[in-house]
Amino acid sequence: MKKMFKPMQSIIVAGLPALLALLLLGMGCEDDKRIDDVDGYLADNPYQSEERVVRSDELSILPSQAEGNQVGQKLLFKVRGGGKPYNWRVADTSRGSLEVRNMTEAIYTVRRIGNNDIIVTAHGGLSAIAKVVGQLDELDSITADPSVLQNDGDVSILTVSGGVAPYQWSVEYPSRGNLLATSGTSVSYVRNSAGDNVIRVTDGTGATVNLRMPQP
Repeated sequence: MKKMFKPMQSIIVAGLPALLALLLLGMGCEDDKRIDDVDGYLADNPYQSEERVVRSDELSILPSQAEGNQVGQKLLFKVRGGGKPYNWRVADTSRGSLEVRNMTEAIYTVRRIGNNDIIVTAHGGLSAIAKVVGQLDELDSITADPSVLQNDGDVSILTVSGGVAPYQWSVEYPSRGNLLATSGTSVSYVRNSAGDNVIRVTDGTGATVNLRMPQP
């Protein structure tokens, strides 16, 4: 029995390397199959990233500063970053008003010249501020060319300097002379009769300045 068993044992031992090779080859084929299916797997299981969290320093208003030097002037502001809903407000409503457009934009209208703040609050309490800078140019004087009207029907060109538009003109004695226009930085004045007259201009801030027109 011992002599018959040894040849069989030798055959089994000799066949082990071939068996291992076949097993490894099969495993390799299975791995190749998995690699070939990567594209299909990704198509069926697309990668989804987590929603990006916006930092507090990413909320801003564009532009961050704008000049508003004329009553009635309109300035456009846009919010960037943060998250809806956005809440817009203006610090001093006597100097300007806001018209909000589809939550991300707002138009500021200058009511009175002066500095102001545009404030936006976003979801989660984030906030940002933009500056409106309004520099007053004081109403200075009226110049007349010619500066004296000798005869009825004579015309003088009046021009205002300084101040803030719009300008409104008036005369103290309409019977002695009248204005051909009552608005603008420059108007024409016509003498009607003898006697000095007073011409007044009022700017957009309510400031006034007068000119005495000699009419001998």
